[in-house]
Amino acid sequence: PASTALLGGGGLGAPPRRHMGLGEFLLKTPKPSDPPFGGRGWMASELRRKSFEDLHRLWVVLYKERNALLTRLARTTRVSARVQSNEERAKLAKVRKSMSRIKGVLGERRAAYKEARRAAAETPE
Repeated sequence: PASTALLGGGGLGAPPRRHMGLGEFLLKTPKPSDPPFGGRGWMASELRRKSFEDLHRLWVVLYKERNALLTRLARTTRVSARVQSNEERAKLAKVRKSMSRIKGVLGERRAAYKEARRAAAETPE
C-alpha cells in the first residue's frame, strides 16, 4: 500500500516495513542489561551529503522517536518516576536539534534551487 512506502524501514537502507499502528510510536521499556541512551545528533555537514529520500526517511525515524519520547516523558510525569526522564530529555533535545538541522539543509537546497532557476532564466540562449 501507499502508506507502507512512507514509513521507511529499520535503517536508512532497509526496505519499507508494514504499518504497526500506535505501537510504533511507543518506546520499549529498557532492560537493565540494555546500554543507556547514547548517540549524538546529526551534524548539518552530514545531512548535506544525504539524498532527499534519505533525509525523508531520517525525518520519519526522528519524528517517531520524538513522539515516543514525548509519550514516555508524559507517562513518567504522571507516575512521578523521574529516574530516566533526564536521559530522555537529553535524547529529545538531540532529536529536535537533528530535525531542525534537516529543515535547515532542505531550506539551503530550496534557496540554491531558486537561485539556479533565476540564473538560468537570466541567461540568454
